[in-house]
Amino acid sequence: MPYCLTSEANSGIPLTYDHIAPVSKGGPTSFENVCLACRPCNEFKAGATESVDPLTGEVVPLFNPRIHRWSDHFTWSVDATRVMSGVRCARDAPRS
Repeated sequence: MPYCLTSEANSGIPLTYDHIAPVSKGGPTSFENVCLACRPCNEFKAGATESVDPLTGEVVPLFNPRIHRWSDHFTWSVDATRVMSGVRCARDAPRS
């Protein structure tokens, strides 16, 4: 499942493999370190593993689908067309 929990068929956007821990930072190409993401989100995330929380200024980790529970970090918009972040470590995570 991709970060946004939707499918390529539903979104119409081709999914790519994203390294959760980027190869550029020593992340392996393994099942445990790969997640599906749409190309725009994958490219936006690039080599990032953390971001600055715009409300607190703290550096926080980006959402990791292997260790975080999606529903603790995100929700769908009322019209179910956008992923909305709800907690600090998810505010700057990739969105579809």
